[in-house]
Amino acid sequence: MGDAPSMAMLLIGAAAIGLIHTAASPGHYLPFVAIGKSRGWSLPKTLAAVFACGGAHMLSSLILGLAGVLIGLGAGAVEHFQNSSGGVAKLLFLIFATAYFICGLRKASAGKCARSWTKTIGGSDISDKKSQSILREPTFWALFAVFILGPCEMLAPLLIYPSSHMDWFCAAAITVVFSGVTIATMLALVCLLWIGADFISLKKLNISAWSDAMTGAILWLCSLFMLFAH
Repeated sequence: MGDAPSMAMLLIGAAAIGLIHTAASPGHYLPFVAIGKSRGWSLPKTLAAVFACGGAHMLSSLILGLAGVLIGLGAGAVEHFQNSSGGVAKLLFLIFATAYFICGLRKASAGKCARSWTKTIGGSDISDKKSQSILREPTFWALFAVFILGPCEMLAPLLIYPSSHMDWFCAAAITVVFSGVTIATMLALVCLLWIGADFISLKKLNISAWSDAMTGAILWLCSLFMLFAH
């Protein structure tokens, strides 16, 4: 095990990177708020989706990082594979966001795809969403797939040094700190945005019919940010 100062610096760095990276990337939190509000989820249900997707995001990152070390891959090879899998996830998210936006527009302007949209994305009527399990939500599984296929590119490099020196205690501590800070930041930002969104009444603005289209637009912008800003 490495000495205490170097390990402390690694942990502080992991926490700082987890916080800054998560807050700077809207894809970590905006989709949950937009979809949760649009589909009529409760805040606890939305936070459950955040926790599950965040956990999957960290798990795929951990597996990739450790696998790279155990089979002798260098940091460059791990980063290349990570970028490849992340590119697939970003493309899937763009497709999902585009489909959500197009169907939202059709639903708002013509009202002809309400039934198919409910079956494909929502699962049941909006009034039933708060009590329905998150595991029965196709929208949740779409987000889950994006997060588990897109590992966080920041965790694997943090694990290279302690793992290559067989310092598994330090590697585990970095993983716990980085994952905990990342997921906690996601949950906190979703809560803050959720509370802020409660002050905006779409019914009073007479644009509630466009909520799905607005959600799709937000998802689409997030997907573009993920594609071109990372």
